[in-house]
Amino acid sequence: LIPLRIEHHPHTTLEVVLRSTGEKIDDTSGNTTIRLNATSPIEAEPSNSPTQAGKDQSWVERSRYLAHLSKSHISPSTIGLIGRSATTALESQASLESYPLVVMDNQVNQTTGIMTAIDQHFNNLKVEMQKIKALKTQLVQARKNIRQAHHQVEEKQQDMTRTQKQFLSPLAIIQNHTRALLSKTYELHESSLPRLFIILPYPEERQDTFGRLTSDQFRLFFLCECRKHTTTEGGDIPNEIHLSNHEGYHISKPTEFFEKFGSYILTVMQLFKYGITVAGAVVPPLEEINVVKGMDKIQKYIDLTENTIGTMVDDSISFLEQQQKRATNGTGTADQIGFDELDDLKYPDLSCLKSYLRVRERAYVLGGLYRIITVEGHVKWVCADHSQTNYREDAIHRLGEIVKANRGIFMKKIGAVHVGVASSALAGQIYDAMVKAQPIQKLVISMGWQTTMDDLTIFTDAVTQANVKHLEIIGSPTKEIVVDANEGGLHDSIFIRLASKGKIQSLHLGGIDDFSKRVSSSSWTTSQQLRVFKYSPSINPGDGDTKSFLSGILDNIPGLAELQLRTSQVESLVELVADKLGLPQFSVVTDLEANCWNCGVVASLRFIFQKISLTSTAPNVSGETSTGRPEVNLNSRTNLRLIISNYEPESFTEDLLSLHSKYDWPIGNIDVVASNFVFYPMARFLDELTEMKAPKHLSLSIKGTLSVSTRDLQHMERVVARAQYVTKLGIHFGKLKAEAEQEKLRYLHGPIGKRLTKLVFEGDIPGPCIPALLTKDLLPMLKSFKAVNMNLPFVSEDWIQYIVAMASISSGSRDTLHSRTSFQNVSSTPPPESTTSTYSLREGTPLKKFKINSNRLQPKDWVTLIKALDFMTLESISFQNSSFSLEQLGVLVDHIPGEAGKLFAVSLQSLNLTWTDIEEGDDNAVLEQFTRLKKKIPRIEIIYGDSEDPIFWP
Repeated sequence: LIPLRIEHHPHTTLEVVLRSTGEKIDDTSGNTTIRLNATSPIEAEPSNSPTQAGKDQSWVERSRYLAHLSKSHISPSTIGLIGRSATTALESQASLESYPLVVMDNQVNQTTGIMTAIDQHFNNLKVEMQKIKALKTQLVQARKNIRQAHHQVEEKQQDMTRTQKQFLSPLAIIQNHTRALLSKTYELHESSLPRLFIILPYPEERQDTFGRLTSDQFRLFFLCECRKHTTTEGGDIPNEIHLSNHEGYHISKPTEFFEKFGSYILTVMQLFKYGITVAGAVVPPLEEINVVKGMDKIQKYIDLTENTIGTMVDDSISFLEQQQKRATNGTGTADQIGFDELDDLKYPDLSCLKSYLRVRERAYVLGGLYRIITVEGHVKWVCADHSQTNYREDAIHRLGEIVKANRGIFMKKIGAVHVGVASSALAGQIYDAMVKAQPIQKLVISMGWQTTMDDLTIFTDAVTQANVKHLEIIGSPTKEIVVDANEGGLHDSIFIRLASKGKIQSLHLGGIDDFSKRVSSSSWTTSQQLRVFKYSPSINPGDGDTKSFLSGILDNIPGLAELQLRTSQVESLVELVADKLGLPQFSVVTDLEANCWNCGVVASLRFIFQKISLTSTAPNVSGETSTGRPEVNLNSRTNLRLIISNYEPESFTEDLLSLHSKYDWPIGNIDVVASNFVFYPMARFLDELTEMKAPKHLSLSIKGTLSVSTRDLQHMERVVARAQYVTKLGIHFGKLKAEAEQEKLRYLHGPIGKRLTKLVFEGDIPGPCIPALLTKDLLPMLKSFKAVNMNLPFVSEDWIQYIVAMASISSGSRDTLHSRTSFQNVSSTPPPESTTSTYSLREGTPLKKFKINSNRLQPKDWVTLIKALDFMTLESISFQNSSFSLEQLGVLVDHIPGEAGKLFAVSLQSLNLTWTDIEEGDDNAVLEQFTRLKKKIPRIEIIYGDSEDPIFWP
């Protein structure tokens, strides 16, 4: 069997058919016809190609090769195989023919999808291109807008530059002027006026009819020049230039004022508004600070609030600019007025500023500001807060220098000033320094020029502002305070009002004659704080004006504890006081004292005894008599104190004796101080007085041995011998250079020496005389020893040995410096016999008081003396007005027995260090030593500072 190969072509269908068309193939028939039906799949598109046509023809011819095969030639299996092969071939051919179609179909689909995607992307691209085009259009417009905006910015920058030139130029000028103004302190250090000030307008109702400010509508206010030199750590006080809390000043002659100071004030006003920091000075912008706080005094005159201050400053600046515009004949704009001229500003003469202000002629504190000097030597004007907080130490130092320059005394520790002033100009300097160094505890001032009303007004203001507590006004030795007849009442009323102002507790008026006559009753005001009133000029109690004066004192000083008046008519004054005062207010001092005992004084005493009932109960007011007069008690404790300083005829002693005899005057204590006169009348009087009735207690101080004769000492020996108790017997020796005076020392070997309790040496003690001074057996009762040496810069070695020996005297061990044979250079004539009485001597009485005043000892001598002191027996030690310094104070504290927290039997109660060199020591170091001493002796009283107004520590 030869296989029939049938060439297959794509798209050719192989079909097997039977002979009889439409019948099934019968495997048993003898003939089977295979027909190849060759048809082109693309009939609608006939080929025009010759090659293709040839191929098709050849394929047809081959198709016709198929012959009619008889069934006999093919076996059944073959026929089946042929059928299957034909079927397979046909299927393969069909598959092959369909593959390109499928491929082509897929490619078409892919191409279609790609084209669709491309179209979509292209459409999107077109949309984006349109957007880009729109954005380009917007960008072009934006660039155009930017160019326009940039052009506008440039124009605005130009406008801003022009504006800055208008505003920053003045500020730059202000900075320059501020620097110049602050550095100007080097040239204005002699200026007596503050240099920074502004103006602020009055309320709106004072504007003109057009609502504009007028030149007479402003008030001037000063600025406090506080800077870094016033900074206080942790303090609440601002340290920036600010308004002074002062009511300000009305401007007189405003037109002339603004012509002279307008440009200068404009600079300060701009500075005040915009603020600046330059050369250590800080001025915050007005909008950043609370200007109104604490300005209560300013608010009394202008409507100063947080809402109005800005407008007020702007109005003031506008007014000043308009003033300058008119001054330049209207040239320029309001914003540019005067800055060219301002840049060349000539600083006005500030010394004439006060002439344009309504202020007292000689006011020394202007605008509530005080002139201070910085450590660099610059002058600044600051308010009271900054002055007190930062400059009090400098002010105190300056006050001391000014007082010293005027030959006065300034005691820093106690704040006391003693000064005499020759003119109102010098007085102004002292007042200014006092106010800055306040408070002043005590002021003693002598006015040595013809004072005016303004002088006294300024003085009273200064005393009030300086918080003076104790004031004493005295006249000059050559010129008393003189007042004009037309202004007399005004002058005097000022002193009366002074008593009710401030913190004055003690007022002493001297050197003002007829003051009591010129004061009207309407001048008096209540003085609650005043305790002491002293008036030195003599008064006439019988005069009506004097009675009114005394009534004013007693009626308006409810707390009066001491009243000191001077009169030659004692009886009238006593009667006047007795009539005026009621019993609850009346207290009588039982020491009868006079410095000139004569017949007139005795007559006055006789009158007093007639007017006042005598009892023997207690020395105080006990009730009222039927006549309504106070009853004064004069008993055995009543003292007769005789301060004898002038010679009088001996007849007055007879009057005193008759007074004592007639009225049974119970003189218990006789206290006599004799000085600088012939002592015999008083010595004889006391001798006769004690012979009539011996006093129970005798206190006798004899001062001025030059006038005490041998006969006087004989009288005194008898007086001393008669007294039952000699509470105090003191002799004051001075001027011992004369041999006659040295000879009187021997009278101390008798009763006087044995009962002597107080011994005082004053002045230079000659070296040869020192060995003759008193020894152990002559001074058994000595309790007080005082040595005053005011003439020598430093004392001699012999004198130092003597006072050291006296300091060593103690109970049971009174060692002597020299023996009785030391009197070999003194007359050996024994003292006269004296009358004696029975009295007991308390042998070995320890020394209680030791005073070395006005002695200039060397440091080594101070150490020797301090080591000799017996602190177990001494009760009082005084080194007043000596060279005792802080170093010696430390030595003294070290040598006092005792430790902190442990008590020893130390008797020392008082230590007087007034007017010593301790004043020159550091305050903290002094207080440290005081504290150490207080720990050892808790009850001790330390006195230092001014002896007339001492400080008792603590």
